[in-house]
Amino acid sequence: MRFGDITVAPGQIARAALPLINSPDGIPIDAPVIIVSGKRPGPRLWVQACIHGNEVGGTLALQRLVASLSPDALRGTLIAVMVLNVPAFRARSRESPIDHANLNRVFPGAPAGRFSDQMAHRIFAAAREHADAFLDLHSAGDAGRVPFYAIYHADGSAASRRARDMVECTGTPYLWASDARWLEGASFTLLTQQGIPATIVEVGGGEVTDEDLAMFERALRGTMAALDMTDERPAKQRSYTILRGSQMMQVRRGGILIPRARAGDILHEGQPLGDLVDPYGDVVETVTCPFPKGFVASMRRRGYVVHPGERVSIMLEVAGEEGARGDG
Repeated sequence: MRFGDITVAPGQIARAALPLINSPDGIPIDAPVIIVSGKRPGPRLWVQACIHGNEVGGTLALQRLVASLSPDALRGTLIAVMVLNVPAFRARSRESPIDHANLNRVFPGAPAGRFSDQMAHRIFAAAREHADAFLDLHSAGDAGRVPFYAIYHADGSAASRRARDMVECTGTPYLWASDARWLEGASFTLLTQQGIPATIVEVGGGEVTDEDLAMFERALRGTMAALDMTDERPAKQRSYTILRGSQMMQVRRGGILIPRARAGDILHEGQPLGDLVDPYGDVVETVTCPFPKGFVASMRRRGYVVHPGERVSIMLEVAGEEGARGDG
């Protein structure tokens, strides 16, 4: 396959660069890419890490995966974008240090837009050109943790159904069938709408643990197995907890967060998610579960200093249990 200025033949592993944007001094900013081209034909899987610059768990997991892959045993091509949002990565920041935009909210971007819009435009064009399937690796960054779960855009299309098959093979029983409006500008949403099955895997945050890397690797290998890129057996579950509605848990008061639940917990309506205490130690606000049955999809760390209106968690509504539906 041809990627930028290089050609990668079947059976080869190559390092490449994805042009993102130019810095003010004219020096190009490129994302590092590793391409593993299997000896046998098959799909092209685009996997990206660090769309948020402080979510490095996916990068470390991709390093492990690429080091263990043999092109001789691979059908198709793995396009591993090791660090996607290079400016945010350099700043150790979730958002862009230039325009403070969340890169995963501005797709498909614009060629004459803001800094992040221009980057998104180039990334989206490259993904559409090269990807038959797409996986985006996420974590909670350095401010909290997320449990191991997977997301697909549930619009009923053929690409969405294929994405459902992919997430069923990631090794987690928690699947978010998302139609959230606040993810309309996310790359996985728009790629699915354009016919490319696209998914997100969420794992960990803070210090990257060996357990986090093992879960990422399970998801990566399961996705490749779902696409018939390897002979490995995907880790399908007997049943899946399906998650649908979402709510950003924003606070009215400021304070210091004392969590009363952990990422991955399932709570019932009114159960406490966490307390905010003031410097005297008095509880000034208690955040509670808004759903009849809710899944704690992210949780800020203990001691996190919260300003009024900031988010301390994301809650997803538990819609029920389903058996496997995919074909992988």
